[in-house]
Amino acid sequence: MSTITPEQALQLASSYVDSAHQLGLFRIRNWNNLSDDDKKVTAAIGRKLIGYSQSLETDAVGRLLDDAQASLDQIKLATIDANHAIQTINTVKKVINVAAALVTLAAAITTENPAGIAQAVEGVASAVGT
Repeated sequence: MSTITPEQALQLASSYVDSAHQLGLFRIRNWNNLSDDDKKVTAAIGRKLIGYSQSLETDAVGRLLDDAQASLDQIKLATIDANHAIQTINTVKKVINVAAALVTLAAAITTENPAGIAQAVEGVASAVGT
């Protein structure tokens, strides 16, 4: 059984804030090229990332990852890779896919779903790689 310490939960929360920030910068850089639907979707994903960040901060007393198949290092690496992808890619669909994969990972972490965490880490890697 692995436990996320309060410090680690805060680090993850910070990563999700960074993800939301990068998504926001992408939206600003590409505002004129985004459809109304793309603007709405990216805004909604950004709000979800901030919401999950706040949940992680609130629950910083520790989140259990009971027998998690994904280590904290894998989660951190997936988040770093996703943030880098959001910074460097120019395809709206890919940015949305990467950000949505991060939301799925955050949801799995906050619901303490070990199998979901492992799947979500793979989902982020897949979204970044496509």
